[in-house]
Amino acid sequence: MDLIFMMGFVIVGYLLGFRRSNLITPQMMAFTFNSIVIATTLIKLIMAGWMLKGGGFFDFALKISYASIHISLGFVLRSFYSKNTISETLGMLTKSFRYYTIWGMSVLISGNFFFFEIGKLRHATEMEAFFRASGMSPKLHYIIMFFEISCSCGLLLHGWFRSGKLAAIGLMIIMCGAIITHLHNADPFTDSLDAIAQMIYLTIFLTLININGGKTGSVSKENQL
Repeated sequence: MDLIFMMGFVIVGYLLGFRRSNLITPQMMAFTFNSIVIATTLIKLIMAGWMLKGGGFFDFALKISYASIHISLGFVLRSFYSKNTISETLGMLTKSFRYYTIWGMSVLISGNFFFFEIGKLRHATEMEAFFRASGMSPKLHYIIMFFEISCSCGLLLHGWFRSGKLAAIGLMIIMCGAIITHLHNADPFTDSLDAIAQMIYLTIFLTLININGGKTGSVSKENQL
């Protein structure tokens, strides 16, 4: 159900992007997207790191935050795809706009994986048992964690080292492996939803990079344009 809502809010934001408005610009939505992503990611990581339990209000607030993230993401995706945005506005779709949108996606994805890694460490015994039950060595659990953390860092460092594409592909391979493992174990489909959601995020991230020509550049250089 969360996956359906996620795609629904992205579509709503994308459709809103067709409306021309001086009050709601791609730059404003990109700023909103990044701000909510950073705030939500920090709160989730702090909650996970300090082993704090969320309540009804916290869960509701988190759902509202993700709804806002996905609506603003859909809006900026429309701006990326629009061929008329550059000519119809005064430089709204600048390189800095593209840079911050791609960076926001990298924070969203890497934050999710860091959150997952904290959970895996807190439940290491259960994870090792899962790998044994799946016919794999428990050591593979820690190897996968290492690659997930490394690839997540690669996403964050894309603006400097152009490492995002390789990192995203690496994470997609791991997520495919997770889905196949759940299918092999005849686990409930809901066990694969997190992996599917990350695959969607990673696909969007790779699409944005390709639209942008695989470049982001540094903030200071982008703002000169």
